[in-house]
Amino acid sequence: MQKGVFMKELLNKYKPLIKQLISYGIIGGISSGLDFCVYVILTHIGINELIANLISVNIGIACSFIFNSIITFKMTDKKLKRGIKFFLVGYCGLGLSTLILFIGTKVFYINEIVVKLISIFIVALFQFILNKLITFRGENKNG
Repeated sequence: MQKGVFMKELLNKYKPLIKQLISYGIIGGISSGLDFCVYVILTHIGINELIANLISVNIGIACSFIFNSIITFKMTDKKLKRGIKFFLVGYCGLGLSTLILFIGTKVFYINEIVVKLISIFIVALFQFILNKLITFRGENKNG
């Protein structure tokens, strides 16, 4: 088999997965932007940073769940069950990013911005896999 034909077949085979990854990444970026904006607004009006972070992170996760349900995974049934799973995956991601930040900055003494950027990609991939296999597992009945 020629290399070009093999690559084309491989791309065709994984095209739906690649589209989901791209969609998940775009929605994650938008949700993170919303999280950040809400955090800035809440802290600006005098809400404690930790409380503002808790509120803004949950708003970001909720936004991500709604849009990923509709656009990325096209599964809008079992909203409560899927929502709980999605939030749990989000909190696992928060824990993983905290662990990566701790290890990167305190054990390896890497710049925190560099570690944060690396952690974003690792955590996003981790969450995508968990959400695909757990939260949105099953047949796609809505499209």
